[in-house]
Amino acid sequence: PADRAPAQHRLPRGRGRLELLSGARALARVPQLRRITLASCLAIFGAAGLTLTAVLLATGFGTPERGGLLMGLLGGGALAASVAVARRTPPVGPAALAGAGLLISAVGLLGAAIAADFWVCALCFALAGAGEGPVLSATLRIRADHAPPGARAQVFTLGAGLKITAAAAGTALAALLAGRLAPEQLLLFIAALNVVAAATLIPAPRPRAAGPGGPAAAAHGG
Repeated sequence: PADRAPAQHRLPRGRGRLELLSGARALARVPQLRRITLASCLAIFGAAGLTLTAVLLATGFGTPERGGLLMGLLGGGALAASVAVARRTPPVGPAALAGAGLLISAVGLLGAAIAADFWVCALCFALAGAGEGPVLSATLRIRADHAPPGARAQVFTLGAGLKITAAAAGTALAALLAGRLAPEQLLLFIAALNVVAAATLIPAPRPRAAGPGGPAAAAHGG
């Protein structure tokens, strides 16, 4: 067929599967990649339900047509924050930046859930977007820094695939919950997922090395 790859671009039989497995191993074994993949998937799992939630929330204010405005402000906040991060290097590392962004987004969604006025709610959506914006750039930076050279493409491809899967699952769950929970409750659920996602970025404490009088010395009768 005309759309088949040229022979020089085709992978030997089995090689593509091995490269895919090398990317999966890197995501599972490299702590920085494992944490950012879990955090980004949790975040997008919740954020995927924001479109439906925004419409329901605007309907509760008596202005269902403004649901698009809420999402527009969310996207505008994300764009503004992304540009700000691109123009000026943050004083913290990418993992800390992603964690801070997720917490800011959670605060914005919490504010939107308890807002009694539509325009206060709209400002909170913009704040939530400003938190989401830097998370993507931080995710890409971490993958670029920590992916093994031979598996970099596979790490990026698998990471993107996992996020798409999480987004699809989040959208489906939001549709199921929409008839059972108020939109404010959905926002609180999404905010909680962002907090959990931020918590997954905290590295595990390193075990202390045993001192001269520590357990190792005791085991040798010292």
